[in-house]
Amino acid sequence: MRPLCAIVLLGVIVGCYEGAKPRTASSVISAWANLGMYLPPEEDVAFIRNRLPESLAALQAGLAHDNEHIRMSSAYVAEKLGLQASPLVPTMIERLQSEPTAIIRVYIACALAGVGQVDSDGIRRLQDSFRSEENEEAKTDIAGALVRLRSPQEESTAWQWLVQSLEVFPPDPPSELDAQQIFWERRWGAVRHLRAIRGYDDVLLPLLRAMKVNPQTPRWVIDQQVAEAVTEMESRTASRRIRTRTRVRPTC
Repeated sequence: MRPLCAIVLLGVIVGCYEGAKPRTASSVISAWANLGMYLPPEEDVAFIRNRLPESLAALQAGLAHDNEHIRMSSAYVAEKLGLQASPLVPTMIERLQSEPTAIIRVYIACALAGVGQVDSDGIRRLQDSFRSEENEEAKTDIAGALVRLRSPQEESTAWQWLVQSLEVFPPDPPSELDAQQIFWERRWGAVRHLRAIRGYDDVLLPLLRAMKVNPQTPRWVIDQQVAEAVTEMESRTASRRIRTRTRVRPTC
């Protein structure tokens, strides 16, 4: 066999061997470094979920990875897993306090809210993170996690931060594009968390309706969060009224 042909054949054999390698949780997570601006697809989320609890170790390593996109994507998938990701809570709390990138702190806070179970020490550390957080977007998502994990009464400062995010501006949105983006991301994030909280529709609906009709509110904030939140809360309010009207009263 000619040397060149042998080299080509060897390359084909190696290529077939590489292509035949089975996917693992670690290889899937490593590939997230190449996603660019995108987050992991549902196929990857399902792959991780179908291999629990073994895949949690790989996800835990992903939360501490040197690559920022892998850390962010790992937190995103942890939120998707919900309660199944509860073994990762201590790692996420620790990472939230040491993570240097604000957008990753956003995803970690959302993951903690999505898991829904944090012990008292974790809550205390979340409160510390809320108080020390300087980025408005990250602070909003930490506030959302606190209120969803506890209650508006128990986390009144975090609750007030969220509600103030819905209030009519002044201050008006800043003119600088970067500051303007943070301004609206805070409001987008606040609505996302407040939609998950029950029992406060009467307080929140007027603020959301005002935000929806405010000409300064960007379409992406309305279309992705506000409009759906208004619809959900109006539906719940209407259902409560119907139940109240049709409740059977005892006869005298």
